[in-house]
Amino acid sequence: MQNPPIFEQAFQKGHTEKVKFGREKYELAFYVYHLGDINLPTGKIIACDAFILHNEPFVAQFPTGQFPVELAVARLSNGDERVAFARIKFLENTVATWKMATTQEQRIEDLKEGHIFGYGVDSGTGCFLDEAAYPLYEKANEDFESINRKLTETYQHTWTKLLLETEDMSVAIFSSGVGDGLYASYIGYDDTNQIVELITDFYLIPWLKKPAMPLP
Repeated sequence: MQNPPIFEQAFQKGHTEKVKFGREKYELAFYVYHLGDINLPTGKIIACDAFILHNEPFVAQFPTGQFPVELAVARLSNGDERVAFARIKFLENTVATWKMATTQEQRIEDLKEGHIFGYGVDSGTGCFLDEAAYPLYEKANEDFESINRKLTETYQHTWTKLLLETEDMSVAIFSSGVGDGLYASYIGYDDTNQIVELITDFYLIPWLKKPAMPLP
């Protein structure tokens, strides 16, 4: 696949991009928000809507342990802020190759040009969690109001974030770009094929040939 420079540029202080949402043009100024460290006891990672869950981890085996979750936040010229990318950083090495992250039933060779595998968002939020945390978070999610209240407490114009932690799990939750949609994740490998990072692209920067979405 393409090696989109924006995957790394968005996490560099002071980076700017000019984009078009619908008929409106904006300049985006990026900054990085450090959400905290996520615990990955099995290294089998699930990325999904934070409230409409599915339990299919990516096929790739990621490192185990605690790793930082970072959000590349784009500040628009009208004052809005949007989470453009969310990533888990495993190594400080340079990414040499990007590959779309897939689950067991997804085959890259089956994709048509310009199409993606990703997760659907219908709650305006995405998340990362370890497969071992899934049943615990699924149970915690039954108390939707409690989690939503915590997200409300961390809200800032116009996005929110939360590292939900207990003794047995941690879940990184964050607003998904311009809201609902289908969003792909990508794995960055260094030149020795070690995994450097996992990133979810909320498609504020249209490096794929897809129509621009209006800004809600």
